[in-house]
Amino acid sequence: MKNSTARRERAQQWFEKSRERGSLLLSRARHRRPAFIIALLILVVMLAGTTIAWQQAWVRVHNDSEQRAEQVLANTYDTLKDRLMIYTNILAGTKAFFESSDHVTRGEFNDYLSSIQLKEKYAGFSAISYVAKVSDTDKSTFIAQTRADNTLPAESKPNFTIYPTATRDVYYPIVYTYKGSTPLEIVGYDLGTKPARAASLEADGATDSATLSDTSNLNSSDVTQKTVRPGFSMTVPIYSDGNYKTGDEATGYLVATFEYKLILANVMANSGQGALLRIFDQANGGTQIYEQGDTTVLVGEHRTQTTDYTLGGKTWRLELYTPTSFGLSSPDQNLPRVVGVSGLIITALLLAYFLSGSDLSRRHRR
Repeated sequence: MKNSTARRERAQQWFEKSRERGSLLLSRARHRRPAFIIALLILVVMLAGTTIAWQQAWVRVHNDSEQRAEQVLANTYDTLKDRLMIYTNILAGTKAFFESSDHVTRGEFNDYLSSIQLKEKYAGFSAISYVAKVSDTDKSTFIAQTRADNTLPAESKPNFTIYPTATRDVYYPIVYTYKGSTPLEIVGYDLGTKPARAASLEADGATDSATLSDTSNLNSSDVTQKTVRPGFSMTVPIYSDGNYKTGDEATGYLVATFEYKLILANVMANSGQGALLRIFDQANGGTQIYEQGDTTVLVGEHRTQTTDYTLGGKTWRLELYTPTSFGLSSPDQNLPRVVGVSGLIITALLLAYFLSGSDLSRRHRR
């Protein structure tokens, strides 16, 4: 009996102590709940603010880099446009020289191009040729007149002829050719031998404007040359009185040839350091005609920006490849990371400060 009473007393004591402990824990939970909610709100607000700040920093850095790349592409386009305009103007001046005279000798042709320092100032030219338009009825007279040119080397006079010798209604022989500072021998080769080329010259003669050819190998006519020299030609028609009217027929042509690696050399300025520029001839199914810059750009994450340049009926596509950090300094590149880490640190410090303050307050109330 005594043992049973003792067990009931111990059970009653244990129950009372458990109830006291439960009341104490419940009281503490009631005091801590507002602190927990506030801490959670601080965490949510600070993380949201950090995320927004990081995103804004990333957008700013990304936009800065993209704008700098766009500026490089725009500058490259302007350089290309200005450079080709210079060469177009040289041909326009040479065209005016021919149209202001009834007949231009080889010596006059050579002297004119030497006077403008073609080799020294305009290295993009590979060659400039004068191509005559000769009907079959005028062929003999034209050959005789060309051989009578006293400005020609004596050894070339009796040998000049138009070849191949097959009879055609119209011939387009190369009469004068100037390359660098040394005039080449008259070749007499008839460009009209190829129907497509003859049709192209006829079309060029109906426009009174410069036209560009498709990409070709400039060494294709020299069987001794095994190397390939990709380039193009620019053709300008010449008229008898220099006053073109719709329907007029050209009396001849100026044909300038350009090697891509020379005419396009360093077209992208130093501001494009760290970028890769490629230019494609759209007429040839997007054939790449030039490359400048760092090809390793393509290995990592990069952006591509494009623009088209059109001249003489041909379109070239400029493609600029830049890393996503193009043009950015190290501090600029690290800005989003710094903003994100700083936000997390500040969040942690605020939480620690608030929770420590809450603990001190509870202890003080006790």
